[in-house]
Amino acid sequence: MSDQSQRRPTRPSDILEPVLADKHSKQGTWTDYLILFLRIMAGVSLIKGLYHWSQVLGIGAGADAGFEAHTIAWQTSTVFFAVLDLVAAVGLWLAAAWGAERSSFAQTFRRVSRLRRCLRAHGMKWGASTSW
Repeated sequence: MSDQSQRRPTRPSDILEPVLADKHSKQGTWTDYLILFLRIMAGVSLIKGLYHWSQVLGIGAGADAGFEAHTIAWQTSTVFFAVLDLVAAVGLWLAAAWGAERSSFAQTFRRVSRLRRCLRAHGMKWGASTSW
């Protein structure tokens, strides 16, 4: 038999199969569901990133409620999430490992920021710093 699958590979690149070469015809495999979930999360992350950029650009804000009217901490975190959410959206859409990592990092950082704000609102201090 001269079938290509039964030949012995001579180069390392011959070992690699084309992407989706042996894709089965059955629908609904777990990888399909994972890709669908990652794409939905990419859409959510894209919307969040665009929302943050609308805050930076002042879209929908009043004359006295622009980006410059907020504190430096708010400005910094808004720009940070504006960039990070869009980068995570691209990575999630591509189903890349770094996209999921960026997304989980953004969510963790968001939760820490919210916890810090709640502690400050109740008069508690986080760490040795007294001037947040």
